[in-house]
Amino acid sequence: MVRVQIAEQDIRPEVVRDALTGRSERLSASLALAMVQDLDLDEPQQRGIVHETLQNRSVEPQVRRLAIQALMKLKAESAVAELAGVLEQGRLEEEVASDAVTVLGRIGGPHELELLERVSGSAVTELLRARADFARALIVHRFGLAGKEVNLPSAESQPPPEAVGALAFISRQPGHDRGSRALQSVHEVFPDMNPRDLEVYEVQCGPVLMAVVVSRKVVSGEGMPKAVEGPTLPAVVAVRSEETGRYLPALVALSRPIDQDRISLVLLRLTGEPVFLGEGSARPDGITFELTSAKIPGVAPIAARVHVTDGALEITGISGHGALPGRSPETMTAPKT
Repeated sequence: MVRVQIAEQDIRPEVVRDALTGRSERLSASLALAMVQDLDLDEPQQRGIVHETLQNRSVEPQVRRLAIQALMKLKAESAVAELAGVLEQGRLEEEVASDAVTVLGRIGGPHELELLERVSGSAVTELLRARADFARALIVHRFGLAGKEVNLPSAESQPPPEAVGALAFISRQPGHDRGSRALQSVHEVFPDMNPRDLEVYEVQCGPVLMAVVVSRKVVSGEGMPKAVEGPTLPAVVAVRSEETGRYLPALVALSRPIDQDRISLVLLRLTGEPVFLGEGSARPDGITFELTSAKIPGVAPIAARVHVTDGALEITGISGHGALPGRSPETMTAPKT
């Protein structure tokens, strides 16, 4: 981690405001936004600085995108109100609007579903429409809103990997330090996921170490009936960086009932692209999911089983070495004249 030394005279609201509007050579906009919480200001005043940045259309889109990320450090009610204000502006740059709906899906509630539906319906690009639909899906699953239709991208499954030479999934309990870091990383992305209500299970696959952060209610058996009754967000998967040791949330698990005792499970990137697909069966001894990889570039084939019992979660299976390659550009042949 790189630490930047900042002169004491620069840790002032007026200097930060100048940096955010490009009028300061001493501070970059990204550094100024990171400093907002360090200013001797109360939360409404900190919100005011971020608000000014978001509402000022002359500020570079990249700076306004950073301001959207800075909202995650404010109280959820304040951040949601600011995001709604941004999306109501109209004629937003695609990247600004996409970031706003992405964060809204992580911290917003049922009241924001209508706004996200309007954004999706009026979107002029497929990217913004997909991000708004995924934000709606996140809220529906976070709050267990049965009866709400969501639009998740469909994907075909890859064939399972060959067993010979495959990498095995190895499940284990993490140490206290790694578990705490994984919990904190998930809480930063999904602030309403309280670390006290979560359990961490590690899965090693080759050099990749993943932390599966699961609701304690799920592994205690209390949350199993909810999985059969309606949509849930049972887990977030964070990947440990070999270089820094930090955990980076990479996948979110969304489940929905298919029929009386069958449940669908899809693990998606935090931007909404499906990565792993599966179904589960609810039995008296727990729920067992069979997972395969989605047929998308960059994803290796897997054949995995997730078994959730009263008090434990176990992940077994294998992964192939090679990821599915991207499509090669087609060669256009000019017609003969």
